[in-house]
Amino acid sequence: MLRKGLIRPPRLRTEAGEDRERHATWLELFYDLVFVAAISQLAGNLNKDYSLLGILHFSILFVPVWWRGSATPSI
Repeated sequence: MLRKGLIRPPRLRTEAGEDRERHATWLELFYDLVFVAAISQLAGNLNKDYSLLGILHFSILFVPVWWRGSATPSI
């Protein structure tokens, strides 16, 4: 059913054989924009509430957003 070579691991774009410069795709740029907007919204909420509870809320929401944003490999 599946032919050999149909499913392959992703190719690393920084191989020695490639001389051309790699540029970000539109999808990567869009993902970065969404990530920046999410961090901006969290920072705006922190700006309204500098109390210990506000910092705790910011931290609880910031850690998963940062974790997801930094754990996602380039497309």
